Amino acid sequence: MPFNPLDFLSLAGTLTGGNEADRRTALSRSYYAAFLQARENLSGAGVITPTGRGKDHQIVIRALRSRDLATGNMVDRLRKLRGRADYNLTATIGTQQAQNAVLLAQTVWPRL
Repeated sequence: MPFNPLDFLSLAGTLTGGNEADRRTALSRSYYAAFLQARENLSGAGVITPTGRGKDHQIVIRALRSRDLATGNMVDRLRKLRGRADYNLTATIGTQQAQNAVLLAQTVWPRL
């Protein structure tokens, strides 16, 4: 059975009130839930052909923006938050920021 990206979003929701590692993971999983669902939807519709490489992130965001600028911008915002959480070790990721990322992913989900 294939993995359902919604499971990442469900996990993210359980991690927002935890420690710093939990909150960083919540941001990361929120983005990946949205990205993976969008990639699968766009690929399945023949809109994009995933490469299996890092450039897929920009391919998905560009395709989303071409359909609906706001949706593409929301996913790009999640991507930037994920980058901060995953790579900026001096940044503090608070509970509110983690909750906002989950809420943003939940908001964009039906638009993917």
